Amino acid sequence: VYLGQFYTKRYSTNDYTTLYDSTVINGNQIAVGDVTLTVTSNAAFPNVNRSKGATNVKIAEVVLQASSADNVRITGINFNIASSSYIQNMKLMDGTTQLGSTIGSPSSSSNNFTTDLVINASESKVLSVYADVLSSATEGDSVLVSVADSGITGYGVNSTKTLSDTPSSDTPLQKVTSKTASITIAQASETPASKIVLAGQTGVELSKIKFEPSNEDLTLKKITLSLVNASSGLWESGVNQNVSKLYLYDGTTLLGSANIASGDAIISGLNLSMPQDTAKTLTVKADISGQDTINPQSVAYVQVKGTSTTDMEVYSSQGQMTSGITLTSNAAGNKMLFAVTAPVVTNALSGTTGNPSSNEEIGRFTISNPGTREMTVTSTSFVVTVISNGATSTLGTISLYESNDLGTALATSSGTSTVGTVNLTSAFTISSSNAIAAGASRTYVLKADTASIKQVTSTFTGNVKLTVKLDGTKGYSASDTTDLWNDGKVTYSYSTTGAGATTKSALTASDTAEVFGPTLTY
Repeated sequence: VYLGQFYTKRYSTNDYTTLYDSTVINGNQIAVGDVTLTVTSNAAFPNVNRSKGATNVKIAEVVLQASSADNVRITGINFNIASSSYIQNMKLMDGTTQLGSTIGSPSSSSNNFTTDLVINASESKVLSVYADVLSSATEGDSVLVSVADSGITGYGVNSTKTLSDTPSSDTPLQKVTSKTASITIAQASETPASKIVLAGQTGVELSKIKFEPSNEDLTLKKITLSLVNASSGLWESGVNQNVSKLYLYDGTTLLGSANIASGDAIISGLNLSMPQDTAKTLTVKADISGQDTINPQSVAYVQVKGTSTTDMEVYSSQGQMTSGITLTSNAAGNKMLFAVTAPVVTNALSGTTGNPSSNEEIGRFTISNPGTREMTVTSTSFVVTVISNGATSTLGTISLYESNDLGTALATSSGTSTVGTVNLTSAFTISSSNAIAAGASRTYVLKADTASIKQVTSTFTGNVKLTVKLDGTKGYSASDTTDLWNDGKVTYSYSTTGAGATTKSALTASDTAEVFGPTLTY
């Protein structure tokens, strides 16, 4: 009976080793000597400070990289710890999964964690070590965790080849130094610039405050914000009535709010986590009081009141912090002008081609009233810049009109000016009634005699250019002792009602100071 056939082959010693010291993985014969695991400190987690008494904080991180030969099953990891007496409750974590059991009292060596962790071929795994830092640790004490020489046990999943001498020597991870929890609080660089805030507005951004915790994650539970008068001499009655409510935001998330009482807004009941060594910026917003309550034309700002445990509550793992809080300049926001209204000026002239004539329109500006009370414009001034490029340029009478009545000049700047490259300032006092209702606007037109603006000479080198600008500056000014605010070039007035009714006149503040019209070319 024929049962089959077989062949024999003679192997050399080298052939024998290759045949029996190998395995087939995915159809490929792999030498199991290639099954290795690389152990390195995770560079993404540097040496770090940890607060004395901090609980369950990361103290080390290791990267385990499997070779391409085989998946690796890790059955145990052994750590050495220099200055192990400073920590307790040591844990090994794979993300949020704990590996092995917690070691309550770590020692300098033989800190073993039993695991059943598989790392696929050519892939890596980051494992983290957590522990409590004893409150008895001295400032500056350090702990250094290492993966012990040959401290990782395991084998190839397919080949069953045992890992040997992994790692081949102690592999130091990160050094953790004991420090005291602290936090620095200051004005954030992106805090709003000085600006005019109007009566009745809500959710107005007044300030941004930066919190920078060090050595530990901290929690903010309470903060007191104060509305501060920029000059008690100018506004003796104070500015507390300017704001009805303050709000504290983390991005778009409202953390809390409080009404102003005696100048302070106490925002409590917070539970804001502030990660260690990460800047957290919070935004302060406000509801502005109505025109019958506000102290008009006063300048004030928001700041953090103080760091006492009455005014602020910041918690570390040891409880409420009574020290280690640094408040820089009270994290004061920039100064704001609280007003009932202020003019908003925009250019309304289009086109860039000049048309010389005895009464040419050279500028058109719209003045809007965004406030809640009527505003009366009483005067303004413009700067006319002419670049003659060698021509003889004569600019005649300049007049100001309202756009819906171009036949009657509101004011005229008389005289004739022969100009080269020069600025010519024309001031206008508007005698007729120019009241602008709340929410309304008026447009003003500037006309000039430009018939002789371009008289060509032998030195003429190009076009004549003319630009009109409504000049002025904006924002807080410590040197302006009249009202601590820079001057625009639109003078206006308004009146308030209510118990504190008053009239404010000869005002010049505007957030749209310096507005350019187009450059006209002749």
